[in-house]
Amino acid sequence: MTLRTGAIVVLLGALVVGLVEARARAQDAAASGPVRLSWVRTEGAESCAAADTLAADVRARLGRDPFGEPATRLIEGLVVRDGARWVARIFVRDRSGALLGSRVIESGAAACASLDGAAGLALALAIDPNARMTTGEPSPPAASTSAPATAEDNVARDGDAGANAGLSGAEGPARVEATTTATRSAGVSMRLVVSPSVLPKWAVGIAVTTDAPLTESVRYGVGATLWPEARTPDPDPNFAFGLAAISAGICWAALRAERLTGAICGSVLAGVMHAVVYHPDPLAPGDRFWLGATAGVRGTATVVEPLWLEIGVEALVPITRYDFRVEGRPSSAWTQAVIAPVAFVGAGVHFW
Repeated sequence: MTLRTGAIVVLLGALVVGLVEARARAQDAAASGPVRLSWVRTEGAESCAAADTLAADVRARLGRDPFGEPATRLIEGLVVRDGARWVARIFVRDRSGALLGSRVIESGAAACASLDGAAGLALALAIDPNARMTTGEPSPPAASTSAPATAEDNVARDGDAGANAGLSGAEGPARVEATTTATRSAGVSMRLVVSPSVLPKWAVGIAVTTDAPLTESVRYGVGATLWPEARTPDPDPNFAFGLAAISAGICWAALRAERLTGAICGSVLAGVMHAVVYHPDPLAPGDRFWLGATAGVRGTATVVEPLWLEIGVEALVPITRYDFRVEGRPSSAWTQAVIAPVAFVGAGVHFW
């Protein structure tokens, strides 16, 4: 088992490195894609910065113009006067309108100018979370929202990516809150897998998986699964079979909520089927190359960032389906199932 396990670990490590590099390239591409800004000031919030003022502020912070067509993302903002507070809600959507994330900014100051700088910073970070903000002065706001440079502006110019921190505005504090988004960053998880027919009887295995976004609705990933050897049941428990495989798959998010996702997934697997004979003499016949495929559904729930839980079911279909026979016996020692149901539960963590 040591040799097979070591080979799987090496292969999985190489695949993870490739996954991380591909994800980094995807992040760079997403950050450079054009964005469309839609900003609405409701009744009572006319003194807040207008869309063109905020757009100029974002350009100054990023040191480039992120706005254009055809847009890859849409940022929608709504500013309201809620009692004694100013509240701005920011929503980020993909080109199809699916929600990628949201952010809420609040200020209890008398004037809305306290909210404008925090809103500009939040918009800049929503467009490019990894950007180093320019040290140049932002474009001057409209006359109705003019305010002197403040500690918040210095934080923004220093490129502070902590948009969730309290930001001090011109006339009072502006509090920024970020909600959990449905589109998760790359992550790794550990699963407990169970099946009645992957091996000769009910068996429990372990799996390690890692995945990352390919698009807003599609994730891709790789993994490794180990099913320890299980003996054939009575009346002939003289044989045992185990399975070790690596996998590559893809998931499509059919359901997305603030902290929950539901996805339809498929994968291909390659590995080895291991057979052992215990009687009449202990013998290890060796490994056989094995191929398979899975299709199923998966649900994830974020508990506390960056930790999440998952549960799922899938059907495993052996492409190389073996019928194990013993010389001199008319019946098979064990024949792989045509379709094997598999259930799993797991926990994972996002690593960016």
